[in-house]
Amino acid sequence: MKKILYIEDNAASRMLVRRILEARGYIVLEAEDGLSGLRVAQTEAPDLILMDINLPDLDGYAVTTKLKGMVELRNTPIIALTANVMEGDRERSLVAGCDGYIPKPIEAGKLVMQVEEFLGGQRETLMDSQERQYLREYKDRLVDHLEKKVRELTALNAELEQRVEERTAELREAQARLIEAEKTRAVVEMAGATAHELNQPLTAILGLIQLIEQNPNDENTLQQDLKRIADAAWEMAEIVYKIGQITHYETKPYVAGMQIIDIDRAAEQEPPADHEE
Repeated sequence: MKKILYIEDNAASRMLVRRILEARGYIVLEAEDGLSGLRVAQTEAPDLILMDINLPDLDGYAVTTKLKGMVELRNTPIIALTANVMEGDRERSLVAGCDGYIPKPIEAGKLVMQVEEFLGGQRETLMDSQERQYLREYKDRLVDHLEKKVRELTALNAELEQRVEERTAELREAQARLIEAEKTRAVVEMAGATAHELNQPLTAILGLIQLIEQNPNDENTLQQDLKRIADAAWEMAEIVYKIGQITHYETKPYVAGMQIIDIDRAAEQEPPADHEE
């Protein structure tokens, strides 16, 4: 059985043609736009193609020219089946590569007869003068179409570049916020670690000072308390020194699920073997 591809965006027209041709034993393939029509034609290799000229994406002229440029479809008859809305539509269709022209509205009996004639080898042609005239018009039409597409692509490219710039700026801002958040987190962790490490010796110093103030004349304990104060002060000095020697990031658990800098480990000359930067 012969396969006929009908490329038409109107569902009612597709259904009508399908019923007419299937009733005569033809296999009817359908495509609702030019791009789909190209794919179906390449995949199914129909024996004849009915082409609506007024398609929404690629018009029928462009689709016909593309199909005729394919080696495997070069000899497949393409028949324009479309409303004759403008003078010269038939001539334009033939110049674009169509082998015939059937105007709408569709007449069931006549359509079957015309399809059979085109399958049998009938082809419509133009006079040389008409062909030259409409070829020039078709060439100008293609140039205009290409210029329009170039303008559209240029505008789209500019829009995409603008979006990329905006997105890049957003990413930079997000990165800056992230860095600032990391700095804030590091400051909080360092403050917590410093307070934690200095709290014990500082508490000891304050407690010893209170004891001295309460018993200023007790020489038996004064020397001992002063030594303890000195030890606590040295401990604080050592903590401050370690803070200045921090070379890498190490934390340890603190109260309420917090993390603070592990001053001792962070100040080591070499990070532990299992440390991850």
